[in-house]
Amino acid sequence: MDFPQRKRNRLPDYDYSENGAYFITICTEGKKCRLSVIRLIQTETQITLTREGQIVERFVREIPKKYPAVSVDHYVIMPNHVHLLLRIERNGGTGNPSPTEICGTGNPSPTAVVLPGGTGTSFASPSPTEICGTGTSFASPAPTVGNVVGWFKYQTTKAINEAEKEKISFWQRSYYDHVIRDQNDYLVRWNYIDGNPPRWAEDKYYSEED
Repeated sequence: MDFPQRKRNRLPDYDYSENGAYFITICTEGKKCRLSVIRLIQTETQITLTREGQIVERFVREIPKKYPAVSVDHYVIMPNHVHLLLRIERNGGTGNPSPTEICGTGNPSPTAVVLPGGTGTSFASPSPTEICGTGTSFASPAPTVGNVVGWFKYQTTKAINEAEKEKISFWQRSYYDHVIRDQNDYLVRWNYIDGNPPRWAEDKYYSEED
């Protein structure tokens, strides 16, 4: 009997531990709206995190501590999915201990990113942070995107199950990733994260369960 082939989301020949930036989307199991509530108040978009969403945000901020070669440049916690803009730097740097949150204040411009063919030019950030630093190299190899996502999903699921006194698979089995090609692509993904909450009702992941 022939079984349907599961759609492959990863690029088969790409090294996901390579220096560069990655746009990641992780959805809740069944796309259930358990992470946040989005409301449009006059012209302002308000994101309120649920208890599960607060746990998820805590572990988003823990990623650079767990993996010093990885920075979370930008993120947003939507009702049933999370968008992350991750940056992996195999040598140099210490990771970004304070990732930018979409619902915070004083949202800076994107920092400089050095990608294949890139120049590291910052996007009008008052204090640009270059990726290709000259700091101490890491003793251990950079993790892959799969390592990071796997750790994040495991830790958040464990913490949520403990908090909610339940035992469920909180996230969908797979996730979506996009390898950032250049500076313009990086800026497009950054702006997508910024603009996602106001366009929630038009989002392909939208659910009226919220």
